[in-house]
Amino acid sequence: MTRSRRVQRVHLALPVTARFGSTQVIVVDISVLGARIEHHVALGTVTGGTANLAFTWDDEDISVDCRVVRSRLERFSVGADGLTIYHSGLEFLDPARETREALKRIIGRFISRSGRAETQRARRDAHLGGENAHLPLRAAHREHGRGR
Repeated sequence: MTRSRRVQRVHLALPVTARFGSTQVIVVDISVLGARIEHHVALGTVTGGTANLAFTWDDEDISVDCRVVRSRLERFSVGADGLTIYHSGLEFLDPARETREALKRIIGRFISRSGRAETQRARRDAHLGGENAHLPLRAAHREHGRGR
């Protein structure tokens, strides 16, 4: 059985530092239903376990109980210079109405700013007559490594 995404998830280019239980984490992706976090130590909870995720993003405080739906080791390093990285997927558990509304506002502003920035880059590229000015917007961004 395949699962399809029910809502839009945004990838955060700038890290948002958070706490998941007692562990410091970085929010990598977020939607109104859940988040993907990055952390350097194994979580104190197992898959299916719950804890509170708390962070401030775009001047709004978010605090929501979550269930760990997956957690995996992304990179293992040893020694003083090593940096072990885990990624975990979290499902928000019955967030308060205020939390859902705050997430919708923040994600909406994020998408709006991202769209404006992409449009400004495209206009600048076209105005400067760059090598990709003749390409459609998406193709020009792929050429510059900005497209998906």
